[in-house]
Order: sequence, then structure tokens, then C-alpha cells
Amino acid sequence: MNRHIVILALIAAFAAVIGLSLDSGSSTQSQSGELLLPGLKQHADKVQSITLERAQGDSIRVKRQGQQWLMTSHGDYPANAGKLSELLTQLIQATQVQAKTRRESAYHRLGLKSIEQQDSMARRLTLSAGEQQWQLLVGNQPASGYGQYVRLVGQSQSWLVDRAIELPAMAQEWLQQPILSLNVQQVRAVERPGDSGWKIYKANPEQGEFLLTELPEGRELKYASVLNSLPQNLTQLNFEQQWTQASFDRTLGELQTTLNVSLFDDTSLTLKLFQSQEQYFLQLESEQLDGVWQDRVYAISGFTARQLNKLKEDFLKPLPKQDAPEDEPSTPMEEGEAPG
Repeated sequence: MNRHIVILALIAAFAAVIGLSLDSGSSTQSQSGELLLPGLKQHADKVQSITLERAQGDSIRVKRQGQQWLMTSHGDYPANAGKLSELLTQLIQATQVQAKTRRESAYHRLGLKSIEQQDSMARRLTLSAGEQQWQLLVGNQPASGYGQYVRLVGQSQSWLVDRAIELPAMAQEWLQQPILSLNVQQVRAVERPGDSGWKIYKANPEQGEFLLTELPEGRELKYASVLNSLPQNLTQLNFEQQWTQASFDRTLGELQTTLNVSLFDDTSLTLKLFQSQEQYFLQLESEQLDGVWQDRVYAISGFTARQLNKLKEDFLKPLPKQDAPEDEPSTPMEEGEAPG
């Protein structure tokens, strides 16, 4: 009798394991080689908008206008077209590798709970191309690092797909960087006006190194190419946040420096660096150039701010240390002799 009970218990346990296996998609019969979004490839060039939503945090909305992608959720700032193209390629090629759970109670293990639930870790991605729309939840990556757990919105079946779906942790990761679309060969001169100011320049674009006007007598540059770093930094300026001037609700703080930049095409622009406590803000303006940076305020890192806020002394070799004068030897006095 006890033997029959043990056998029945083993059979029941085995059936439960088989049921769990089928539910989680671990059996070979539940594998699929089908594309996750089979219609996307034919309509990829017609995708006009991409929306990324989370249970907590800002939503990101991107819209195509002509040949440009603009982040409409962040002041119509240009989006990084390269990253959006990579995302579309990943979604077009994503293939269902293994069916996972259908049970709502198990979605949290894959990071696929509906974003209507406050503790959801999923990202809801929506792509629109005219009347066509694709919507899916993107969850965790497996511990192996291979693929991504996903679930189409409105369907209970979750899937492991064969590649990672790379989404930004913050909206700034999808914004176009750097601020200026310049290269250093376009820069003729950079000047910091004022009593403690300086000017560096090139006579022509082919000149190798920038030169410093009014090099102090007896002083030398730290090294021959030291002046090249600042123009290079100007053309590679990245930011952490950005606002339109109308939406900027903080204090710019104290003006730290102004840089006037002249280009070889006879245009120019001005950069102003401000500091408010531990935050650094940047504004750019030009009467001849037009760019998204007009009428914007940028937050930049302290490191970036220090690369811009240079004094002339920062370009020069330190002055040699002067030896302290030796004390004159004292004349020994005889015992009982009073100082004269």
C-alpha cells in the first residue's frame, strides 16, 4: 500500500514538472524560429514615431520629421538617429527562440509585468507607421546574457528572443550629441576676453598647432600641442541635460567665463559658462549660425566645465622655483659679551 502511494506521488510530481516545463517553454516543442515582429521589415522606412514608457520615470516620444528624428517629449531636441536605427534593426531581426510563461503571476520573474502596475520593471515600446502599429513589453535579460525576455502587448505568451533590445536608461541617451556639429579644422580662433584673458589662433586650416598671442616674456607652453585641447573640447561638447530657455526654471548662477569662437568661414559664436553651486550650465549664441543650441540651456559635467574654464597660466610651464636665501652665519659671542 505504501509502495503504491509512493509511486503515485512520483507520477504526480513528474507530471507537475512536465507541466512547468511546458509552461516555461523549456521543452524543444515550444521553440520557434519565427520573427518577433514579422511585418516590421516591410514598413521600417515608414515608421514615424517611437514611444518608450515605464511604470515610473519620464516617457520618451520620438517623431520623424523629414530626414530628422526629434524627441518631442524633450522640447523637440534632435534624437540620435544612429541609436534609433540600431533599435529598429534589432527589432526587425529579433527571432523567437523559446516560449516562456503565459501565467500573469510569473511575469515578474522575467520583468514583464504590465506597466500599469507601479512595481513593473518592464519598458513598453510602441512603433507606429501610418495605420500599422507594434507594441511590446521589453523585460529582463537572462542571467546568461543571451537574448531578451519580451511579450507582445495584448498577448499572454512571453518569449525569449535571440538578441538584446537596447533601450536607454535615461532620455539623454537618445539625444543627439555633441552640442555643436563642428570639427576642429573649422576653428580659426578661440578668445577669452577680459584682463585675465587670452587668445589662441591658427593662420590657416592646414596649420598643425594653435598659437597663443602675447606669450609672456621668458615663458614657454607646457608642450607644443597644449593649445589644441580646448578647440577639440569645444567641438566634442556633450551635455547631461538640456532645456529651452522658456522652460528653464533654475538659476544660471555666476558667469565663470565667456569664449568667443571664430571659424574660417568668417562666422562666429559665443559660449557662456555659468556655475550655480555644484552645477554648471552652458549657453551658446550666434548672429550668423543657426542650430538647435540657440535659445537652449545645457547642463554639463564639472569635468567638462573645467576643460572650458582655462586661464593663460594653464597653458604654460610652471615658473622655476626660486631657492630661499640662506641665513647669514652668525658671529659667535664670547661669554659675558653683550650684543652690540
